[in-house]
Amino acid sequence: MLAARDGHLAAVKFLLERKAVVDRANDDGVTALLSAAARGRTEIAACLLDHRADINKPGKHSGFTPLMKAARLNRVSCVKLLLERKADMTAKSPRGTTAIDVAQRHSEALSVLQFAQTAEPPPAAPAPAPRVSSTSIVSVVSGAAATASTADKADRKAFASQARRFTDSSAFQSSSTIAVSNCFITRLFDVGSGNRTAAD
Repeated sequence: MLAARDGHLAAVKFLLERKAVVDRANDDGVTALLSAAARGRTEIAACLLDHRADINKPGKHSGFTPLMKAARLNRVSCVKLLLERKADMTAKSPRGTTAIDVAQRHSEALSVLQFAQTAEPPPAAPAPAPRVSSTSIVSVVSGAAATASTADKADRKAFASQARRFTDSSAFQSSSTIAVSNCFITRLFDVGSGNRTAAD
């Protein structure tokens, strides 16, 4: 607690490495993270968060979260850090005030909070490539092979066997091999229908 309050990063790391309880509060209900946020000890706050300190745990008496503490005292770097680590901007104290409410008027911390409140959320992650089952591709092969002539019976069996081995492999399901898979299907249609290229 004292190490976090007074900015002794090495001491904080030493204690955490020896399994100090990161969210333990003192008699006043203040945790190390609350103390670091109030004093603007950004590096120490980051270290505590790296060790899974509760970013939204309020003080026992004030009910202020670390973000509220940093905002109230205009600790801009701590406000930015806590926002980056997804601190809850909507959390309320027992009096119903949020971090924006307690930030000093015209302070830089207030500007940072207001910007974060109005910023657009990041775009959603792209959907994963669809998984193609070996059953479906073998069905395609069988359908194409059904139209083949009797003379191509040996080729049908060989390619159907190759299709099963290929589609059961992990490489087939990789999004980077989808184009290769499409070429493979085209080739199977060519064999199944009796169409042969000059290379054959």
